[in-house]
Amino acid sequence: MKNEYIATEIRDSMGIVTLNNPQTLNSVGEQMLHELAEQIQHYDQDDNIKVIVLKGIEQSFAAGLDIKELAANFGSAKEKIQNMQKDFATLLTVKKPLIAVVSGFALGVGCEIVMSCDIVLATDNARFGLPELSIGLLPCFGGCGMLAARLGKAKTTDMVLTGRALSADEAEKCGIVSRIVTDAAMTEEYTKIARRIAALPQTAVIIAKQLISGQTTNLNLFLENQVSLARLESPEFRQALLSFAPQKPSNKAKE
Repeated sequence: MKNEYIATEIRDSMGIVTLNNPQTLNSVGEQMLHELAEQIQHYDQDDNIKVIVLKGIEQSFAAGLDIKELAANFGSAKEKIQNMQKDFATLLTVKKPLIAVVSGFALGVGCEIVMSCDIVLATDNARFGLPELSIGLLPCFGGCGMLAARLGKAKTTDMVLTGRALSADEAEKCGIVSRIVTDAAMTEEYTKIARRIAALPQTAVIIAKQLISGQTTNLNLFLENQVSLARLESPEFRQALLSFAPQKPSNKAKE
């Protein structure tokens, strides 16, 4: 199946996926996340690929949920998010190391995708946040728990309740970002990291990743997903969604 919202490349021992919907600054819809999950799963099963690299476009890694898509499918918004949660869960079960390369916005589900990765390289213009409360919604893919595991209660509460986005420098200090890298040096940097990992005994790499990733509890993720689904039926979110819905033509009598 031809991918509509992602671009793919295999280079050396890297499987590279680029989120590619520039018209919406890489807002993530159901199809984009499904394509991403399927491609990463495919790379995870390819013995020739040792490391998976996930990138966005220059202006934006991923600018949150595609709210216009949800508004255009108002009656099935909950079903769409449930499908997306299933695809997102695939990112959390990948055996091979995931390297995120972040430039510009990583908001909402974009930030959650970043936190599902193992190593995060960011340019200095990267911004990370969970602004869903501004439209009456909660982070839908485990963002509160993943963020709290890195930042602690106080800073996570500040970000979620106020919608404040972290700069790349703040995100590095808080443990969301592994390294800040210039635009010019980014390709060389992630290639160097991938080659170093690819040269290691792969069974040991996979086990090490599992031990580190084991800090996330499936129970907390399940509960957070269920609560976020309930918010899809809240009056606040429905009202916010209506503001994004296409306007129907008026039924004025023809003259």
